[in-house]
Amino acid sequence: MNKLEKRHFKLFTSGYGNNNNYIRLFDTINKQVVYNEKKILDKFKGETFAKQLHVLKNYLYHLILKSLRSYNSEDRINNKIRSLLDNYEIVYDKKLYHQAEKILSKAKTLAREHEHFPYALEISNIEENMVRNKYDLEKLEEQYEVIYQDQKTLIKKFVNRQEYQKLHNALALLQKKKGRPRNSNDLDLYKNILNHPLYNDVSEALSDSAVGSFYSSHVLFNHLTGNRKKSLDFLNRQISFIEDGPQRKARFLDDLIIIMGNRITISRGVVTIPETIEFINELKSIYEQSSPKNEMALTLYYLYRLDFLCLNGLFHEAQDVAKEAERWISKIAVVTAIGNAEIRLYS
Repeated sequence: MNKLEKRHFKLFTSGYGNNNNYIRLFDTINKQVVYNEKKILDKFKGETFAKQLHVLKNYLYHLILKSLRSYNSEDRINNKIRSLLDNYEIVYDKKLYHQAEKILSKAKTLAREHEHFPYALEISNIEENMVRNKYDLEKLEEQYEVIYQDQKTLIKKFVNRQEYQKLHNALALLQKKKGRPRNSNDLDLYKNILNHPLYNDVSEALSDSAVGSFYSSHVLFNHLTGNRKKSLDFLNRQISFIEDGPQRKARFLDDLIIIMGNRITISRGVVTIPETIEFINELKSIYEQSSPKNEMALTLYYLYRLDFLCLNGLFHEAQDVAKEAERWISKIAVVTAIGNAEIRLYS
């Protein structure tokens, strides 16, 4: 991983502090010039997760891959939309207008589904030029007004999303500088960000990505200020929002898995044991329902289940689960992949 990819990984996994075991493992390996597992085991000697380090490494491995996919996904969508627009120009210049409209419609759908507002605006401008050749003068004014209102909405959503992103970045940067607030001055710095009008209600967020930033910021703020119950409430609301629509869930599935994992961590001591078990089992359900199978969801399920069993003194059951996890990991040959990739990933 290069420096930008590592930076993106830390941002990708930010939001809940630096105490997650996989973040600690990442930081430890990142400081090594050559991967040395013995030194890692020595560093974390006595900690529960060290006994099942291979499970945590497997989770970290998949998390890194998802972070890299996230890092490169926008470029892939950009390229796909750009290719469609280039194809549109070629076909349009050939006066194949019907085919050109179909291609433009695909680009428009893709841009709006992924909330790529700059491309959506560009496509809207193309449509504005097209209506001149499509409608008579009586309908032209009406069509121009429809397009104009649509462009206003796109611009408003784009600016709104960028404002949320700016606020969330400020919060994450403050966390990096200050960590948890140690005094009233530190707390005021956090409150100054969360007191922005955009954080008053989720209805202020005008796009799916803006809603995500709204919830993530509230989760982070309440986690850092020690209000775990409220942090959990925002996590549950964020999960419900993502699961509310099939298309949204498919688009944000990787985010959903990470959020569910962090919900388990934050919920300790806040919810009952049966509720915690339900949270853990939801990760397995995602794996079973996903197509293709989301291996990270099952890895995270094993990781949190083992942690839960050990914390509650159920060591015999934990041994059975560990064997089950080892058989699964061996089946997908992830351990070998990690061994071959660790030096490359962290160099």
